[in-house]
Amino acid sequence: MLWGGSTVFQVGQMLLGVNPLNSKVAPAGGYRKLVRSPGGDNLQRALALSSDPRAAHWRRQLALLEVGKVEPQGRAHPVRGAIANLDATQWRDAKRNIAWTFNHDRMLYEGRDMHTDAPRGWFGMGGMGDLRPFDSPPLIVIKSFMTQQRLFGIDAESGRAPTLFTVSGAETMTGGVQEAGRQPFVLTNQRLIAFRRQASAQAPLEEAYSVPLPGPFGDLNRVDVARLLDGTLLSFNFGRRMVNGETGSRQQVLFVDAAGHATPVASRLVGHDYPLLFEHKDWWLSPVANAVMTLPERLLDRGLIEDAPGTPVQARPPAVVAAALAAALLSAALAAWRLRRSGGPQQPMRYRLAWTVAALVLGPPCAAALWVLAPRAIPASTAAVEAEGAPIPAAA
Repeated sequence: MLWGGSTVFQVGQMLLGVNPLNSKVAPAGGYRKLVRSPGGDNLQRALALSSDPRAAHWRRQLALLEVGKVEPQGRAHPVRGAIANLDATQWRDAKRNIAWTFNHDRMLYEGRDMHTDAPRGWFGMGGMGDLRPFDSPPLIVIKSFMTQQRLFGIDAESGRAPTLFTVSGAETMTGGVQEAGRQPFVLTNQRLIAFRRQASAQAPLEEAYSVPLPGPFGDLNRVDVARLLDGTLLSFNFGRRMVNGETGSRQQVLFVDAAGHATPVASRLVGHDYPLLFEHKDWWLSPVANAVMTLPERLLDRGLIEDAPGTPVQARPPAVVAAALAAALLSAALAAWRLRRSGGPQQPMRYRLAWTVAALVLGPPCAAALWVLAPRAIPASTAAVEAEGAPIPAAA
């Protein structure tokens, strides 16, 4: 019911040319518009609403700048011992003809000759020959690889893997080094961190400043970065979870001065691309069934990068709660009506009561199942003819 209804709704939107995913022009002010637009356009729209007296000057500069971006390069980390691999677990050293494949038992990369498959040693936290195990299964990113709390470089000449940057506590790496405006950045689930340019790509990163994420990481699409004459503008573009019911997503623009101090200068509410009930369809059709179906995801470790601790859990909008109650009551009423009009012998009261309560608790899926399982009522005239054994006349 859920998947079929969702598919029919979206295909209908596509046929009408109003589906946000494939329409030529995204809805104004919505999340799809925010994602499709270049960073400069996003900053221009937000600054147009800003009350900061410097906004007009910044907008003039933006027209002459190339705006960069920093985005999550991963939404999850590999889980030790998992049956399936989240991403590639092997990389190749063409200079030495070694294929390095991660070994979950030893938490090290195991080397094999690419021509003879002969053992070529182990690759640990410090590189070739280092037997110190990684703290979590690494994830390969651009020109480096990361664990949950460490970022490593790869020195092709020496075979070393210097540690470039580490975080601690509940902070988790979400990608490698990304350059925007000739400045290196690293994004975690709690901060956007800017670094000073280093003379060597294998030197430890030196932090210039960091800005706490002004929203939940899971809702963040990307950060647009514009380096100005007097500082840096950062546009945190949230709304990634809106299609699954997230509310209150915003585009948050901050200005970072030369001393590394961040100040909010603009905030714009991101509009919803889909109707409210479509975004919450997984829940309001049957809150109980939704809780049961998502229980394994909540109990099992899937390696998902979580939001920062203390991120508030958003309540369902009142209209969605009302829709869930209305669907439950309508399902119970429909179940009771169907059982009264069903064919066959009269069912016991406890049987009808059980189905009605189940429909009230489980909602439309239960009512739909009952509609299929309960025998259809047979008209009295048809039943009399069948009892006499006479053939039933065909309908005209």
